[in-house]
Amino acid sequence: MDIRSVHADLVTRLATLEITAPVPATIKKVYKYVPALSKAITDYPCIFLTYELTQVWFRPAFLEQEYTIHLQLFAGRVETEQDVAADIASAFLDALVTKISGSQRLGNTVSVIRGLRGATPDTLAGLQWAGVGFVGLDLFLDVTLKTTAEHAA
Repeated sequence: MDIRSVHADLVTRLATLEITAPVPATIKKVYKYVPALSKAITDYPCIFLTYELTQVWFRPAFLEQEYTIHLQLFAGRVETEQDVAADIASAFLDALVTKISGSQRLGNTVSVIRGLRGATPDTLAGLQWAGVGFVGLDLFLDVTLKTTAEHAA
């Protein structure tokens, strides 16, 4: 198990998210890693993925890695679509929770999903990219990866 495989699974899984209300919408792009900060986002709703390695445990017979994956969903631009974008982002949150709960091992790329949580203080948040304000979601997915391993003494 490795973080690249987790990201690949999430790209595939999250790309299938869709909602029917308040308007029919699908995720137009899932970025496995964030694009250049100077690149304008034109393909929204979209999702950016990044991660933080929070802990590595060197167990006698395996390696255990804990990650927090940061998911940011950009639903719509603030200046033109604020209310609608907030409603769309909220609908995508429900779809995302349902999609993640459908596989507690994310296609066998993780040992376990420890939790999904929103950012503090705002899960439904104002996001910025390339100088443009968006309404979206700011989420964290906590996962554990376990791999059989022997460690040298």
